[in-house]
Amino acid sequence: MTALTVALRAQTQVLGLAIFYNRFVAKVTEGGYTLVAPAMINAGIYDPDVIFNLVQGMSAVPYSALAKGIPELMADPAAYQAVGEAALQSFAAAFKLIYYITIAFGAPACVAAAFMGDVGKYMDENVAVKL
Repeated sequence: MTALTVALRAQTQVLGLAIFYNRFVAKVTEGGYTLVAPAMINAGIYDPDVIFNLVQGMSAVPYSALAKGIPELMADPAAYQAVGEAALQSFAAAFKLIYYITIAFGAPACVAAAFMGDVGKYMDENVAVKL
């Protein structure tokens, strides 16, 4: 019984992580185009490739590392700060979505655990594999 529950937990953990990561990256990218791209344009960065690379890389690389490759941002501390704040807001929105997703999965899991019943009959001195 224990091996079954461990296997089920591992499989659902992989599924949950895949859902969380997929939604997180999608939301960060969406926020990048709605918040970061306009901040970059306001900072005088008009190259679509530069904007695209920053927005697409935000979920994998820290903003500070990405900004080092953009001379316009490094030359203007106010622009660096404004784009960084926009990136921060994009992440804040993504984490809020992840929080709501955990509620959607966590509430049914708690209800299911409440109806699981007594597992005491399975808890004994029996060892499946002796080392």
